[in-house]
Amino acid sequence: MGKLLFLGNFAWSLSVYKKLEMIMQEKYEEIEIWVAKIPRYEESPFLNNIYNNNANIRVVSKEELRESRNYKGVNLLMACGFPQKIPTKILKEKNVLGVNLHPSLLPNYWGPDPIRNQILKNDNNYGVSLQFLGENFDAGMVLEQGQLNCTNQACIYEILFGLSGVAVKLVESFISNKNPDTYKRFIKSSDSLLNIDQYAALVDIEKYRDDSKITSRLLGTEKWLRKLLEIER
Repeated sequence: MGKLLFLGNFAWSLSVYKKLEMIMQEKYEEIEIWVAKIPRYEESPFLNNIYNNNANIRVVSKEELRESRNYKGVNLLMACGFPQKIPTKILKEKNVLGVNLHPSLLPNYWGPDPIRNQILKNDNNYGVSLQFLGENFDAGMVLEQGQLNCTNQACIYEILFGLSGVAVKLVESFISNKNPDTYKRFIKSSDSLLNIDQYAALVDIEKYRDDSKITSRLLGTEKWLRKLLEIER
């Protein structure tokens, strides 16, 4: 039991959380959700009535992330689509276990926009990595990975919908046995210095406006966005 701190800002974050919610409620006495205070944070699906399950949701600034008192009572911190750096020093001081769910098979496509980068490279080898939080983004030790079979026609939301199911399986396995020695290490500690060539840069969709097929995959469709967020018509 104890307290779970779930960090996320985006549709992918909410999709994973909603699928995990019942499991987490059985496992933890208290759950708190943090949304990073970044430009346009108000559009986060956690804040705009898409999710209204009376959850304890808090908007946090960079300064608040660095205040150790905000982590009081937290046993597990789970980041999923959270755009700010978590101070690992504080997690160590507070004895908090911190993990991250990243929607790619690390060390490939580390960074902020992995799915759109894979679409542009026509790379259908999608997956999710569960890793410890490290000193740098996406550079912690990878505990486990899961793959997703997907066509080269799928849009970003369809892919994320599939990946959210993969993420749930990884988390279920993790919380049932949090001993890292039981996991296969997919990358060595030396590999945590990720190659810049593998970085998933932010995609400027405007550059691909003339290619309707690519654009529709990068932007996604309302149908798959609603499915991802489990919104009924």
